[in-house]
Parts: sequence; structure tokens; C-alpha cells
Amino acid sequence: MYYKGKKHMYFGYLLPSITSLKQKYDDLLSEKKLIFCDFLVICLKNSVEKRFNKQLSDLFLLSATLSHPYFKTAWLNNSDKKDTALSFFKHSCLEMFEQQNLLECESSDSDDTNNFFDWSKNKSKLTLPLEQEISNFFTKSPTKSLDSLIETPTIRKVFVKFNTPLPSSAAVERVFSVGSAVLTKKRGRMTDENFEKTLMLKCNKHLI
Repeated sequence: MYYKGKKHMYFGYLLPSITSLKQKYDDLLSEKKLIFCDFLVICLKNSVEKRFNKQLSDLFLLSATLSHPYFKTAWLNNSDKKDTALSFFKHSCLEMFEQQNLLECESSDSDDTNNFFDWSKNKSKLTLPLEQEISNFFTKSPTKSLDSLIETPTIRKVFVKFNTPLPSSAAVERVFSVGSAVLTKKRGRMTDENFEKTLMLKCNKHLI
């Protein structure tokens, strides 16, 4: 399946895939072309809803999908869920934006006097660039290319935060496997030095 890909696969694909699958089940039932398998389709749909109902409302996964330039909010049919997802997404963008501004302020050699007399600063004006960035992001057409995120640096950081998947365990197991010996006692309690040697030999076995 495409969602098991080792490259170009992100958390943001999960919710649209589930939503699309449920819609296809509904289409099959509404067409009424099934004679004997309609009960099977109903069972499959109910099973998907039962298994992924919690994930469909997960704010982390919603932000992962909204920050992907291919999905954004196009897959959301429920207006309440869409508003909730957008609210959390904008909050995540604001947090990232403020962190970046804080780092820039700490690295700059600003005058202490200006820091003290700061009543002229307006927070709403400071966030105007972010609001414009979010608006531009959602008004652009969907694209699978992640290069479009270069134009939206804050959203790009949010995308990386929510769409960075954990590595497959298979690759880790192969580092420690010798034949059928995977995670056995022979491979347990490795010292740091032995681990480094094993990893080095495993990665460079083609040179031996």
C-alpha cells in the first residue's frame, strides 16, 4: 500500500485516506448495485469508523493534514470539525511564529532602552505577516510538491513538526540481525563500543 512508503509519506495522509475510504463505501451503498455484498460493505465501513474514530478527531493528525499543501481543508466536510482543526492549526502556527521571533530578538543586539519602552508595540501588527501567510497558503491550489512550502516558512515548520513520521522498525531490526537471530540474548546488553562496531560493520559489509 502507498501509505507504507519509505519516502514521501507523511502523517497528513492518514485522515484523508480514511475519509476517502468511508466515502467510497457510502458510494457503493448508494448506487445499490450490490446484491449479496452490501452487508459486507456496511460491516467494513462500521469497522473502519470504530477503529479510526478517535484518530479522525485527533488535533495532531488534523494539523498534520492541514499543513500538507495537497490536502489542506478540502477533505473536511464537517464544518464544526473544520473550524476546530483550523483553530488549532492557527494556534500551532502562532506558537511557531512567536518562537522564531523570540530567537531573533535574543540573537539581535537591541537597545535596552527600546526593550523597556515597548508600549508602541502592537501584537496584532506583529502577527499580520503570519495571518497573510496562512491566508495565502489556503487560497492556493492543492499541490503534491512540497516546494510550495518555501513561500510559507512558518507553515513549513509546522508541517515538519506534525508530519515527521517515526522510522520503520524493520530497518532498525536489520541492524541487529544475523540470519534469524533478531533481538535474541546474543544481541542483548550491547555496550556502546560494541554497538558502534556492529553498526559500522553492518553498514559497510559491502566493502568486506
